[in-house]
Amino acid sequence: MKKALSLILAAALSIGLVACGGTGTSQSAGTSTPASGASQPAAGTLSGTIRYASMWSETEAQADVIKAAIEEFTTLYPDVEITVDWMGRDVRKTIQASLDAGQYDLWDSPVDAVLPNYASYGYDLTELMAAENPVLDGKTYNDVANPTLMEAVKSAGVTGGGIKE
Repeated sequence: MKKALSLILAAALSIGLVACGGTGTSQSAGTSTPASGASQPAAGTLSGTIRYASMWSETEAQADVIKAAIEEFTTLYPDVEITVDWMGRDVRKTIQASLDAGQYDLWDSPVDAVLPNYASYGYDLTELMAAENPVLDGKTYNDVANPTLMEAVKSAGVTGGGIKE
């Protein structure tokens, strides 16, 4: 399922990405969307394509971090292809229409833009963030996430996507 695949990658990136819906990706037979308290799918059991819009330019240091996370993720899940549009700060000008059109499965954007404008495009990530993740060496997203960012999201009362209490 595209939702599960996108959510797993979002956790793997561990940089405050927000996941959004899409279509077209499937999991191999015998796997399913992670349930509460469930571990992530075994290595090699996911397949499909994830389309990701980044607020970073391809030459920025953060892009190097994202590229490394994608490389590690696709090493663990080799049947997953991830395409990235390095939109830079122009993401604020185009992301709304792109999300409305279903062009991306994942996106990142400055937190001050995501919380008031795009949270409704996201999924509740509470269960995923609490699940052990093989890309994070068995840690959870909550173990490695920036606590200040996490508190900002929670205090903003995000309910459509992102984090819920």
